[in-house]
Amino acid sequence: MHQVPPEYVGLWRRDRIVHPDGTRDVTTEVYWLQSHGLYVDLRIPQPRPDFRGYRRVEDLPPELLAWLQHQEGFAGTLAVNDSICRWQRDLDYQPPGEFEDIGQARFINGALMIETGVLVEYDEVWRKSVLNRDAGVLAMRVRKHEGNREGVLVAVGDYFMYAIDRAHPLPLQAAGEVSTRTWNLAHFDCEIGFGRIRGASSPWLIERCSLPFREGECLLEPSAATPVSGECWTPPAGCMLEKAGAQWTVMECTPDFTGFNGDG
Repeated sequence: MHQVPPEYVGLWRRDRIVHPDGTRDVTTEVYWLQSHGLYVDLRIPQPRPDFRGYRRVEDLPPELLAWLQHQEGFAGTLAVNDSICRWQRDLDYQPPGEFEDIGQARFINGALMIETGVLVEYDEVWRKSVLNRDAGVLAMRVRKHEGNREGVLVAVGDYFMYAIDRAHPLPLQAAGEVSTRTWNLAHFDCEIGFGRIRGASSPWLIERCSLPFREGECLLEPSAATPVSGECWTPPAGCMLEKAGAQWTVMECTPDFTGFNGDG
């Protein structure tokens, strides 16, 4: 796994983006959590409609399904060469795009970064939420193969993000287009979430998710077995991470990561 420079590691929130056509977006909620190799990114358009009263994708009316399709999110590995960043999208909420995700990063200070597109013209302004370089880091993944889905989990300090890919690739159809219900439900088999580790009273609490009815649920209990770098980790029975696979590879777990208090 590539060793990402420490200035990238942490939670980033986007202030704005200027698209190739000159339009600006300052309202979309964007969360990008970066370890020393793996990352997860979630982008939620605003305003978001009311999903209260719904607990399953299958029960959503067409207008809510249509809105969900405009979300974005992806996860995988970041490689940095000088100031050029290449985000490998090992899983993606949207169908594959025409171009690779490559940008040039320029740091204004420890908390602000400007990203400029290399293959596509865009400018993004990012603001860092985790400034402590000594914050503990956890990064785990599952590779897609028989019986598994692609899965990524990253935690830095008390923030975490996770991504679980679809069991099957999307049918070849334009993103954002609502047609058959079968295609709609296949689209939402990908789940990407953001949350905080708040101790025993609200452990690993999901605050934002591509499936809004997940918000308020707990991804993990802190009593789960503590991951060990270079080894495999088994999600607790009933944990939604089991959906990706029974064995996660621990890419990184620094000694100062305090999200668990179970047995190692």
